[in-house]
Amino acid sequence: MDTPASLFDLGMYRLGKRLEEEKDRTGYSATVSYDWEADNIDIWSITLVQGDIDYNTAHEICGTQYEELRGISGAFLVDIRNIDIRNNLFSDLFTYTGRTTQEMKEKADILGSRFMFRHTIRDESRTELSVDMKDITIVDLYECEGRLTNNEFSVTRVSKD
Repeated sequence: MDTPASLFDLGMYRLGKRLEEEKDRTGYSATVSYDWEADNIDIWSITLVQGDIDYNTAHEICGTQYEELRGISGAFLVDIRNIDIRNNLFSDLFTYTGRTTQEMKEKADILGSRFMFRHTIRDESRTELSVDMKDITIVDLYECEGRLTNNEFSVTRVSKD
């Protein structure tokens, strides 16, 4: 633990804390992780449902979650103020507070395009935990994903049973 934290490390910590605060404030619950291969910052959330649902319902659930996250990130500002979407509130968490140099702002702009919305719709009624609590069966029905910067997301069926 002799190595100081980088701005990226600090930004990931700040983003995690920001999402925790949002859960306390609005109930929106998400976690954050970094995908090294894709070079993306993934923001994960889950919706639990009872039984199977159709594609249109899944799309509606994902749309609500996606818009909620875009609102939290400030991404909605592109629609009402014509602000460059890369300059979102999440990117600012990865820069120095207070006065920033132009170079730091440019890095934050690039970073802004790397935020990914990832949402799973899970059938809670089919979740099973073994008696010894060592094995768990989880049935994910749909996965949704999209970049916060392009105002689009996709929905994929992952379980047919």
